[in-house]
Formats: sequence, C-alpha cells, structure tokens
Amino acid sequence: MNLNLINLDCTEWSRSDWQDAYAQYCKNNMYGPKTKKEYYDFVNERYKRLREHAETPSREFLDNHTRGWRNAVRWAKKHGCDMNGRLRSDIAREQRDNDALEIARRAGDIAWDTQQRLDYLIERVRK
Repeated sequence: MNLNLINLDCTEWSRSDWQDAYAQYCKNNMYGPKTKKEYYDFVNERYKRLREHAETPSREFLDNHTRGWRNAVRWAKKHGCDMNGRLRSDIAREQRDNDALEIARRAGDIAWDTQQRLDYLIERVRK
C-alpha cells in the first residue's frame, strides 16, 4: 500500500491507490462492510469534512455570529434569564435550596458525632 496516501487528497489518488486503500479497509473492516461505491463515498465525505474544517470562516459569518451572540445576551438580560433560557430567580432559588440542604447534612453529621461522643462519655462514667 502507498503510505503517501495520507498526505494526498483523495482526488489525487490513482486507480491503484483506491484499490490498495479498499483492500486495506476490507482487511481491517473498522466501520463495517462496505461496497467499493460506499467506501468511495465514505472517503470523499471524510476528506470533504476535513477540507471544510480547515477553511477559515468568512468575515461576514464571524460578524453575524458575534452580532447574534450579543443580541442573545441582551435578550437574556432583558428577560432575566441566563444563556440557557433559565430564569435567574429559579437559579438563585435552586442555589439557596442546595446551600440549605448542605447545611442540614452538615448539621446531621455534627449531631450524629455529638451523640456518639455522649454515648462514649456516658459509658465511660458508668464504668
């Protein structure tokens, strides 16, 4: 197999490169059995995604994204929400409930430890 295929775009592969790559794929069979046509489409789709990912977004796209984000932040502040759409009052109430639950757990642990210590001292005095 031609190991330089990794460095080449799939549009630059020769017929023998495609045959070698398909034979290697059939031997390893990582993504399940595929026909030659399915394998060809699969490789082209993966290379297409790699090319799209490598391209830098256009300036217009970035400006629109930034403008949309700012508008979303402004809307959330106006309506008393966070960026996930949850009301800030609900978030604050949940935080207070969690804090109260944690305090109650700690108080229960302290009470249990105190009871254990008292039982120990009572037993010690009785002896």
